[in-house]
Amino acid sequence: MTTIVIDAATRDKLRAGGSVFLIDETGAIVTEARAATQLDPSQFIGRWFTDEEVAASLADPRRYTAAEVEQRLRELRK
Repeated sequence: MTTIVIDAATRDKLRAGGSVFLIDETGAIVTEARAATQLDPSQFIGRWFTDEEVAASLADPRRYTAAEVEQRLRELRK
């Protein structure tokens, strides 16, 4: 993960509440950001894997390349 250092004024804007859009010099939105203190675990969709699921996944001998995964995802979108 890349760390970006911000100045105090930007930090204060992030902490002021809600979310903010980070834009580039052309005005295009790069990403949406939230202050870390505002993250709510309920925002994350899905669930954590159980220890048993992790162990089963690690024991599975099948391995896939990134290209194979991307191809499978393209197939699922059809």
